[in-house]
Amino acid sequence: MLFYILLAIVLLVVFITRSMRSLQFVNEAQEFKVTHRSQLPSTLSILFKAILISFLKPEGVLKTQDTSGKSINPFPASKALYSARLSRKELFEYAKICQLKGESDGKELKDEDILRISTICYVEVLSLPLVTVLGTAPSFPLSAFGLIHIRNSIIQYKEIQPEQKLEISCGVGGHKITEQGVEIHGMIEAKDESGALLWSCITTLLSRNKKTRESQANRTLKQAETREAETWEKRYKVKIPANIGVTYARISGDWNPHHLWPITAKMLAYPRPIVHGMWSLACCVRELRQQLGSQFPDFPLQLDVSWKRPIYFPNEVLFSYKRGADDVNFYLHDKDGTTPHVNGMLRSLKN
Repeated sequence: MLFYILLAIVLLVVFITRSMRSLQFVNEAQEFKVTHRSQLPSTLSILFKAILISFLKPEGVLKTQDTSGKSINPFPASKALYSARLSRKELFEYAKICQLKGESDGKELKDEDILRISTICYVEVLSLPLVTVLGTAPSFPLSAFGLIHIRNSIIQYKEIQPEQKLEISCGVGGHKITEQGVEIHGMIEAKDESGALLWSCITTLLSRNKKTRESQANRTLKQAETREAETWEKRYKVKIPANIGVTYARISGDWNPHHLWPITAKMLAYPRPIVHGMWSLACCVRELRQQLGSQFPDFPLQLDVSWKRPIYFPNEVLFSYKRGADDVNFYLHDKDGTTPHVNGMLRSLKN
């Protein structure tokens, strides 16, 4: 019996090593470039690798000095690049799963309008393999298994056309040590073939320090945000289907176990599976497009979002928004309107 267990472990290590052999980063500046989707590592191999190396790397604690006491940059200057084509078929499938089809100003959205608003969030879906490649590189100083997506700041400068070729890059732009752990700021950019910047995102991931607790100041801030949103007049119900975890994973490639089924969520100490953060953001974009109608901002625009608490599914949540002088603030709360899950801001960058 022991022989078969050891054999399975050896075969698993060989499988992961072979599938990831082109992705070995070192501490010096390195670039990993993909020119075709077939060159990307499989989601399964990345997931297995993340699980294995999670036992060898810390969570929420970062070494910022060498043995002599000299300050060091714990994150390598590695960058992952991907030449991708924005598939019209996959973009429509993404829009369907995120329920981006619907009405605006009392009229059914046209296909081109659906595709247009879908790119705001979908470009990050294309970048996901690059983020996971960097996060599971040997030189990445923290465990990738358990990283929590907490914030995004997206800017889309121009309209992105279906079937357009994109040059996507991803790297670590910096980090911040907080009371909750270490925040890693990923820098993602999408350019056209001429090098013009079309889309950018600062995506923030948290490596939680499990020894710390949330401060009273943070709890007070969340309570204030809840009270503020409760005063907003416009609130709409959003239904989250029971199969959304697997359905969204198929189009996004994010097969993290806590998003899939009750049994896999419980293995990671979640009572039920939790919604993908980018799916919840796409739902907010849909609601904003339907409610704002022709007043939905044109490109260039900025979309900021913070994920406060996980949303379990199947479920029903409340979407609310409030227009400001230059922007629109929005929230997703639980169905009772007392617990904030997502909050964000949308604004035009036109002069």
